[in-house]
Amino acid sequence: VRANQSEILVLFSVDTTAIGKFGIRVLDDGQHYTEILYSLSASGNELLLDRTKSGTTGNTYQQGGSINISPGEKNSLALHIFLDHSIVEAFGHNGRARITSRIYVPFENAVGVSLVTYLNTDLTASVDVWQLSDCWVN
Repeated sequence: VRANQSEILVLFSVDTTAIGKFGIRVLDDGQHYTEILYSLSASGNELLLDRTKSGTTGNTYQQGGSINISPGEKNSLALHIFLDHSIVEAFGHNGRARITSRIYVPFENAVGVSLVTYLNTDLTASVDVWQLSDCWVN
């Protein structure tokens, strides 16, 4: 999928014993990208925004926060993302966690979107993408 001004809804299903990270890669130009990830571990779960490979001219640190996900809820995790060129806003697990950030990507062709997984088990996902119109009237 190619999008830099869009709304994306991803529904994930993972095994209740899943450990690792999974999510979506956005603003991808084939070399630079930003990842929005669920990180599941025995010590706790997080929703993360990883800009370390974004090629951004601003901050490149990883940001995120803990999110309470019970093992039974791992079979239905939602990630709702809004992209508007340099703005990324993500809502995890039906709004229980959220991240908003600016990504100053210096590349016009950074429009790729794909699913990513770093899990120890299988992952299934369904994805809906809606292109958003520009709010500026010419």
